[in-house]
Amino acid sequence: MRSFTSPVEAARWLRSRVPGTLCSDSRRLRAGDGFLAWPGAASDARSHVREVLARGAAACLVEQTGVAAYGFADERVASFEQLKTASGPLAAAYFDSPSAQLAVVAIGHQRQNLERLVAGPGPVAPQAPAHVLWAGRHPGYRAGTAGRWGQLG
Repeated sequence: MRSFTSPVEAARWLRSRVPGTLCSDSRRLRAGDGFLAWPGAASDARSHVREVLARGAAACLVEQTGVAAYGFADERVASFEQLKTASGPLAAAYFDSPSAQLAVVAIGHQRQNLERLVAGPGPVAPQAPAHVLWAGRHPGYRAGTAGRWGQLG
């Protein structure tokens, strides 16, 4: 079985096989979709891999830890260590980073923390609520739900 460690490489592999979309719920999967399967709180989605392949899944990417117990031998199945954790970056790579093409609204706290949020990575303290609007132009903030808009930066 093929194994991936990079979300970009896994997304490339999926894109070469999947004409549909990605799905992590076997009940919602349609023919041509790609299935992402990892252990959950109630059940392990890897137990549905053979079923979704029979229903027309184009490819399945499964959690690597413990995968040997399932005995997958189908070339449409590959594994990824820490798949659930990597599912966000994997989806971003698969769908060509849709967030980069959208205006993003962020919700944060306190003006000084919002300034750090807009400036780059860093902690945002959960204190006085505020809203931030970032539309790729001029960030602003709104303190509380009845507060006034101000400019950051």
